[in-house]
Amino acid sequence: MKSSTYRPDIDGLRALAIIPVVLFHAFPEIFPGGFIGVDIFFVISGFLISSIILDGVSNQNFSFKDFYTKRIKRIFPALILVLLCTLAIAWFTLLSDDFQSLGNHTWRGAIFISNFLLWRESGYFDTAAETKPLLHLWSLSIEEQFYLFWPVAIWLLWKLRKTWILKAIVLIFISSFLCNIFLIQKESIAVFYNPLTRFWELLLGAFLAYRLSLQSDSFKLRFISPTALSIIGFALIVAGLALLNKSRQFPGWWALMPTLGAFLLILSGPEAWVNRNILSKKFLVWIGLISFPLYLWHWPLFSFARIFYGPHPPEFLLGGLIVISIVLAWGTYQFIERPIRHRINPIIGPIKLALGLIAVGLMGLAIFKLNGVSSRFPQIEKDIASLQWSPSENNTETCKAKYPSEQYCVLSDESNKPTAAIIGDSHANHFFKGLSEFYKSRHGNLINLGYGACGPFMGLDRAEVGPNGYLNCYKKMQPIFEYVLKDKDIKTVFLAYHHNEYALPTAKLVDLSGKLDSSSEQALLTDSLVKTVNALSASGKEVVLIYDLPNLTINTGTHIKQCFYANLLKIDTGCSEKNIQFQDNFTKYDETIDRLRKETAIKVFDTREFVNGNFPINGNQEWTYRDYQHLTTKGSLFFSDKYKW
Repeated sequence: MKSSTYRPDIDGLRALAIIPVVLFHAFPEIFPGGFIGVDIFFVISGFLISSIILDGVSNQNFSFKDFYTKRIKRIFPALILVLLCTLAIAWFTLLSDDFQSLGNHTWRGAIFISNFLLWRESGYFDTAAETKPLLHLWSLSIEEQFYLFWPVAIWLLWKLRKTWILKAIVLIFISSFLCNIFLIQKESIAVFYNPLTRFWELLLGAFLAYRLSLQSDSFKLRFISPTALSIIGFALIVAGLALLNKSRQFPGWWALMPTLGAFLLILSGPEAWVNRNILSKKFLVWIGLISFPLYLWHWPLFSFARIFYGPHPPEFLLGGLIVISIVLAWGTYQFIERPIRHRINPIIGPIKLALGLIAVGLMGLAIFKLNGVSSRFPQIEKDIASLQWSPSENNTETCKAKYPSEQYCVLSDESNKPTAAIIGDSHANHFFKGLSEFYKSRHGNLINLGYGACGPFMGLDRAEVGPNGYLNCYKKMQPIFEYVLKDKDIKTVFLAYHHNEYALPTAKLVDLSGKLDSSSEQALLTDSLVKTVNALSASGKEVVLIYDLPNLTINTGTHIKQCFYANLLKIDTGCSEKNIQFQDNFTKYDETIDRLRKETAIKVFDTREFVNGNFPINGNQEWTYRDYQHLTTKGSLFFSDKYKW
């Protein structure tokens, strides 16, 4: 078989990849496993690109210039168009923070490194993925990174000893796959976006290309028919769509289902039953032909819908956007991709396209450097700015250099020793500003120590995997407690934590002290708090728990933006401050506090008497919540004259 021969079934396989992806992005609850379509694309790309390179080197007519000019003509036209249209829509609609983020994603997407940005952005306060219009370029970036090194590698190996090509494919495949397996537990985000843990999927296609291109005579299917292979491959993909969802650790082992499914369908050949009777149908082939522009168009449209309407736009709108995406993809393929691919000057054309993409990238970089051009919507930008929480309110370099805390480390007065400490997660951190002012009025000095998602629990760790892997709360918090217990100048210790975080069914606490014996997560947490308070009290500290504030039903920043978009675009999103309500259940939290009061000398500052009528908007019509659970600076300062215990 000549791998360069056109196979309509592979275009049908592209359709089998893109359709689930689009449906998943539109209706994730209905099609939870559709994201595996990207993995099918990786196998297809690895196969086709490797086939082109291997055919070229084996026929001694491979040219890097021809290879990359074809890639440019294939990828750049649609990408430039989609980037320009996305920026144009954003200019007239997005506020500066979102527009600045889009500019950052644009220039990185233009040079195919957006996967690294998304890897870095996936942190505690990261913007929801659904509101990043260019999020989907991560997969294109990984493919382009593969295209940069793989042709050079094959060409060099062919020159040295062509039998080394297969060994290189197998070696890199095994290394990449094992990294994927061993790192998925602790570094799930890194595994998802890192090309080194994704290349094995492309190399699965490369292996197939090598065997079919260079060893077709010895690569016979002796024990199983092509039709049986195609049925197994199709079944693996269908099973993946049915069984996988975002709760799985993906890629990991689970990625073998769609990738092996694609591998077997390509291997079985165009005459296998599934390939001939399903994948080669005209409609699927047509969808496959427009799959690349369809992939580029659909996500920005869905993303803008979620920015304007909130996380759950009307289903009819999402359905309409699917139709619009298909129409735009067909128009892009018919009137831009095909003419450019077949008619432009083979030398000047690709140079112009490259310069065009560079120009778009520079536009994105300029938007990023200009902070999203906030002058477009001055009044609403002022409202949004009132929500901001500056980095200096989390930590300072002077504090981190002296005290055992890296994420939250701030002092009321850095020139003097602390006389009080507040310890906990981000909910302790957001009380610091107001409590610090309170201490200044009493000629005291407060230090803020802690980490996001890590409560003030001695001896406990969190077993859940956070956005960047394991939280390692025990390792982070233990040095803080050791320091506070030994410091004789610290007379009062405040504890605060996000109570709702530990009431979730997914919360998993682990006793690393070996001294707690509890039958449930809640009992374990309470036992640890009792131990923590008693240890602090025994060292001469007064211990005060700041009663946690309730979560809101909506992020306040999102609410302000959605109201702005509703007015700007004259659409009805149901935007109303009446929709912002408290939503927390404090039952388990109150049970913990009752036990603490019985078994320890803890004191409680009860925030509840001040909440009604002041949150999330105070009497001066100022926002006191900066998102759905954290205070603004104004919100924190609201309590500065109210602390008592």
